Amino acid sequence: MEGEELRRSEADTIDLLNQFERILESDPQIDEVGFLHPSQFSKLNKEAGHSSPSSDDNTVLRSADGNSVFWNRDHKLGISTQVLFPLYEAAKHAFMAASRQYKALNSKSDVFGDEKSLYVSLSLDNSFESDVMKHSWALLLLTSDFGTAWHSRYSPFSFSVQ
Repeated sequence: MEGEELRRSEADTIDLLNQFERILESDPQIDEVGFLHPSQFSKLNKEAGHSSPSSDDNTVLRSADGNSVFWNRDHKLGISTQVLFPLYEAAKHAFMAASRQYKALNSKSDVFGDEKSLYVSLSLDNSFESDVMKHSWALLLLTSDFGTAWHSRYSPFSFSVQ
């Protein structure tokens, strides 16, 4: 039973990260990020003119257990303090995995291979580079002092995974 709960928890955390990254992709003009106590979500809705959580027109996004975890409106993003640590852990894990895959692909790329394998290699390279950028963005919004993530965004061809 404990293993099943752990897998469900990991799946919920991955879903949480995916939801967070979808918010970032859907609103690239987010100019403010704040970490909120869960009790603050209802106050934000009232200030935004919503009387109940059900009428919030996707301003408040909820986790699988029904708790409010994100608030997004007018390029402002609020993240519940209850999900900060699991969200950070998921973002860090996803970033590090994508970084390792990207680095491994670049170190093994065969420039002298046939045209088809070179095309597949370049396609995978772009996919992993995109994943590195997406996950580093999420990670840096949660903690701005993660040097490897900063370096990967500065020059995706020169970062190192530690």
